[in-house]
Amino acid sequence: MPKTNFTKVEEALTEGIHKMNISKLLDEADELKKGKKEINPLNLRVASLRQDIKWLAKQNPNFYAEISLEKKKVRALLELKEPFSSEQATELEKLKEKIEGYKAKLAPENTETENERLIEDEKKKQKNVRFNIKNKWLPLH
Repeated sequence: MPKTNFTKVEEALTEGIHKMNISKLLDEADELKKGKKEINPLNLRVASLRQDIKWLAKQNPNFYAEISLEKKKVRALLELKEPFSSEQATELEKLKEKIEGYKAKLAPENTETENERLIEDEKKKQKNVRFNIKNKWLPLH
């Protein structure tokens, strides 16, 4: 029985959850257009910040230290309920700016050249692949 690569499964699961969250937000936006419900823009900002922080913290456990924030303070900000004070709104805005800057720093500068480099590396690997033989075995000839 082949082994399952659980990292791919976890990534697929997070993508699915992210798509569900997006569809939920789209449904809420449709309700808002119909006039059924009013949503505070700060609530949307808090929801997007929660999603971003969860993803970044999963990617890098030292995420909070790198953007020089305290974990407790960030969690307290994200657990706030309405109504928001002006101080809380400015803190949320600063947090959003820091996270956007961190994301920009993490993103590769030129993804096309990065993709082409990955393709070339895989082509070099696949050039001498032998079938039904373990990759670590050396050829006898």
